[in-house]
Amino acid sequence: MRLLRRMTRSIEEAEDLTQEAFLRAFRALDRFDLERPFRPWLWTIGIRLALHSLKRKDRDNVSLDVDRPEGGGGSSEGSWLADSRSVEGLESRLLQRDLSEALSELDPDHRAVLILRAVEERSYEEIGEILGIPRGTVMSRLFRARMRLRELLSAPRAERRGRR
Repeated sequence: MRLLRRMTRSIEEAEDLTQEAFLRAFRALDRFDLERPFRPWLWTIGIRLALHSLKRKDRDNVSLDVDRPEGGGGSSEGSWLADSRSVEGLESRLLQRDLSEALSELDPDHRAVLILRAVEERSYEEIGEILGIPRGTVMSRLFRARMRLRELLSAPRAERRGRR
């Protein structure tokens, strides 16, 4: 579910896709090769469902909301800003939001490879197996995803806001 949430940027959609992945895996259990590991097979089902969902959906509908700091009361810019630890937390949240926004602008195929490699720490071979693509394609997509992410994150924050 964590992987699908990162892919879809929606906890509700990730929950639905996780449930659908488990249902599909259960229905296809008789075709599962017992000589192979189960987790990559299940991930393959989930990621393919997520990719299909993302390609079907308009990217502008993806939620990029960042959680509000705890104890902020009714105002989003309350007393929590006075605390230096909160300012550090704000900087961290802004960086997190920028990264989330940049990830959401990546092509779903590139986003999948980047998340599997950088977040889930999967090998090129595992990623290839999960996505059903050759190792060279994994490496190529990962390179392009990193370049695009660098490009998106190097733009000034105001310019990034204008693109949305």
